[in-house]
This record gives sequence, C-alpha cells and structure tokens, in this order.
Amino acid sequence: VELIAMDPSLASYERSLFAESSLRYSRRMQTAEANQKLDRTMEGLLGVLSRHFLSHAAQKALEFLLRHYRIHRHNSAALLRCILPYHGTRLFVRVAALLRGGDERSGWLRAAGGERISAPPPRSLLVQRAAKES
Repeated sequence: VELIAMDPSLASYERSLFAESSLRYSRRMQTAEANQKLDRTMEGLLGVLSRHFLSHAAQKALEFLLRHYRIHRHNSAALLRCILPYHGTRLFVRVAALLRGGDERSGWLRAAGGERISAPPPRSLLVQRAAKES
C-alpha cells in the first residue's frame, strides 16, 4: 500500500505477486511456461522497484520477493539491474551478497583477488567489469 502511494504503477503487481493467493505459489510446482511468465513479471517489477530501492517499503517488498520467489536465484540478472544504481550503498552490498556464487553475474561482486566484497565497490571496479562484459 505504501509503495502504491509512491508509485501507482505498482498496483498491478500487488494484485498478482503480493496477493494472498501468491503465498501458495511454488516455482517447483509450476510449468516452464508459468515460470517464464513469472520471470517476465518479476523483471518488470524489479525495474519499477529500482526507483524506490532505498525506501523502507521497497526493502520490505524486496525481502518478500527474495524469501518467497527466491529472486536471487531465479532472477539474478534483473535483481542486479535493480540494485546496480545504488552500488555506493551498504544495502547494495547486502543484497548483492545473496546472488548465487556460481552465477556469472556474481563475478561483478568480487574484488580483484576473487574475494567477495564487504563494502560498496569502487565505481572503477564496476566500470572495469562492465567494459569486460560488453
């Protein structure tokens, strides 16, 4: 409700991803098509949620998505895009630490020696990683 007051475009996601019926949703019990549809919906939501990432309401929503839908495993690229603009914050580090270790995107979150970052990464590290990816 608080997020919808900040951004009315989130109302459609409330009805689908945050509805009480969504509590019974399990990715393991769905078809590949249903999970692909969920992934597209999640990408859209994370794109909108990114604008409000530092708000307490967005953090509560993100925590729900992490726990219930396991977006750090199934939607890691969209999650990384959502949090990347906030790379200078401790919150970025906390969420980024949840990304799968074996995922190629987790390489963005490692220092030169290969160890995980524990503080906001310097911009130069992110620029270097982006240049390497493109």
